[in-house]
Amino acid sequence: MSKKNIKGVLVTLILFHCFQIHASDLNRELQQELGEMRVKDQAVREELTKIGFNANPDALKAYVEKQNKVDDENTERALDIFEEFGWPTPELVGKQGVKDFLLIIQHADFETQKLMLPKVKSAYENGLVSGQNMALLTDRVLVKSGLAQRYGTQVSIKDKIIKVDPVEDENNLDQIRASIGLEPMEQYLKRLRSLYNIE
Repeated sequence: MSKKNIKGVLVTLILFHCFQIHASDLNRELQQELGEMRVKDQAVREELTKIGFNANPDALKAYVEKQNKVDDENTERALDIFEEFGWPTPELVGKQGVKDFLLIIQHADFETQKLMLPKVKSAYENGLVSGQNMALLTDRVLVKSGLAQRYGTQVSIKDKIIKVDPVEDENNLDQIRASIGLEPMEQYLKRLRSLYNIE
């Protein structure tokens, strides 16, 4: 066998060995659990969007209470996961597992969101989460802190009217959003009205 062929075989063996190491690091049980948590999260929200904000107040209240219960349960488990493993990585739970964990954090309580925000920003800078997810959590924490949001992702819905919560730089909002890959506000609001069945 020539030196060139030997070198090619060695490279192939090294890559195969590395793949096996990464594959063995994957926690499939945790990956599956995060997927199940995502399914519960989305199922209860799909129920709410189906009835829309045009439904009667009693029906809305029941769905919101159900949603809050799911969020509380998922958040408690997410904190346990974070305490045991730290911020989940693609090597630990796969790319979808990272997205699933982040979804749970997006719908967690304020203190949990504040705790996780630096981790989410770091994950965004390293290309592990989208600009949209980073923006959503950033704005949620700012608004809940009584401050103006940065990316315009947070809105209030009252009497079937969507109102954007105060923003830091309203004049340049679309440019700020575009810098992290977000759509213009006009398109965003149109999508929200369609999502929540608001005319």
